[in-house]
Amino acid sequence: MPDNLAAGTWQPATAGLLNLALALAIGVWLLRSPHAVRRGLTARVLPAFSAGLAMLAWVAYVLASTEAMTGGDWESTSAMFGDVWLVLTQSHFGRMQWVAGLGAALLCAGAWAWYDARRRLRAVLPIADDPRDRHHQREHRQERFARAVYLAGAVLLALARAGTGHAADASMPWLAIGVHTLHVGAAASWTGALLVAGCVIPSWRHWPVGARAAYGERLSSVATLAMFVALVTGAFNAWRTLGETPSLWFAAQNAPYLTWLVTKLVLVACAALLGAWNRWRFLPRLALDTGETPLDTTAFARVVAIEALVLVMVMSLAAKLGTTMPPGV
Repeated sequence: MPDNLAAGTWQPATAGLLNLALALAIGVWLLRSPHAVRRGLTARVLPAFSAGLAMLAWVAYVLASTEAMTGGDWESTSAMFGDVWLVLTQSHFGRMQWVAGLGAALLCAGAWAWYDARRRLRAVLPIADDPRDRHHQREHRQERFARAVYLAGAVLLALARAGTGHAADASMPWLAIGVHTLHVGAAASWTGALLVAGCVIPSWRHWPVGARAAYGERLSSVATLAMFVALVTGAFNAWRTLGETPSLWFAAQNAPYLTWLVTKLVLVACAALLGAWNRWRFLPRLALDTGETPLDTTAFARVVAIEALVLVMVMSLAAKLGTTMPPGV
């Protein structure tokens, strides 16, 4: 594969998949379905899917990035692995990929432990005459530990994604990487919450009275906070980039970066407007759910789906921006 194709297509595509896996992982951790209907979707399927996708995308991303950096003229598998090892051991990018690999491994371990704890809880009924119910206390502790491992994997993956971006080239790299990690985590939380909600909303008709309003309120609160953090940290990142080279921002050679950035900002504005519309127009209707009449949640679910789709596009553009040279570089 030509190195320009690897750098321009394969590398951002695999980075986008890694972003999507991170968003799903954080979304599942933040916004699990609280009811028995389709609980397996958010307690077993989505955690395992996001962990598996993270591991596969990480391997593909390392290969694509190695090909983009070295030219990819590999005559044998041993030559390919030799270049991969060189990148992983002799560059800042490689060090961050060790962190990303550890994060993906923790996601896989946490997903398995989470599933195993839920399986054990379902297998044994509570002991009615034992108020302490030692078995269930132990399994609940195992589930909390599994979720902690899962979250640690997501945090490490977000740190690695931030550390392989343009923040690593800043004059104070660890400050820039720290802020960008918050930005990546917030953007992934916003996207992931919408994706997970889009998966569980179709089963709302089976939920008890008041549960839909509570879940919708939690979704709105998580998305609003994540959006606020993403916008603030994104503004800091833009200021850091613009502040160092303001005269070069509109130069002809920076047109590709500027085009991708403006497109991303337009999509972010669209997602914010969709979220505000859902919060102020459709969310209040969920609070009126009394169970006496069927509640039509079609409009709410439709807006959630559209907003999630827009945010997936934003995450894809963020991956493309991460592999496009910014002004002054």
